[in-house]
Amino acid sequence: STSEIRLLSALVEGSDLRTSATQHIQQLVQEWVYSSDDPAIAAARAWLRLQSLAGSRSSRDLQAACETQCAKVIKGSLSRCQGLSEESPEFVQAHTQLEECDLLRQDAWQSIVSTDPDAPMDEEGQSIDEHGFQMVWLEAPVFAAS
Repeated sequence: STSEIRLLSALVEGSDLRTSATQHIQQLVQEWVYSSDDPAIAAARAWLRLQSLAGSRSSRDLQAACETQCAKVIKGSLSRCQGLSEESPEFVQAHTQLEECDLLRQDAWQSIVSTDPDAPMDEEGQSIDEHGFQMVWLEAPVFAAS
C-alpha cells in the first residue's frame, strides 16, 4: 500500500535516528489504518522507542562529557550523539564549551608565541608548533573547575 511505502521510506530516511524524522514517523503511525500487527507499523513503533531511548542516552552522555570539561571527551560524546536535537540544551552546551575551549587555546598559543616564539616545548624539551599545542590542549580540561 501507499501508506506502507511512505512509512518504510520514512524509516529508511530516519535510519540515523535524526530527530527531524520523528514527527513525520509519529504522524504516519497515527494515520495508520491497517492491521496493528503489520511489520511496517511494528518497525515504526520500535523506531520511535529506539529514537527516544537514544536521545535520553545521548543527553546523559553529553551532560557527563561537559562536566569533565575536557574538549576531547566532549567531541567524542558529540560523535556518538543520536536521537537528540541540535537545539537541545545539552547539544548547545557541548558546542559552546568547545567554542570557548578553542578561543582559550588560541589565546594561550598567542600569549606563548608573543612572549617567546621559541618557548613552546613538550615534555622532552622538543619544540612544538600550534598543531602540537592543540593536541596537548585537547587532553586538558576546558576550564578550571569552578
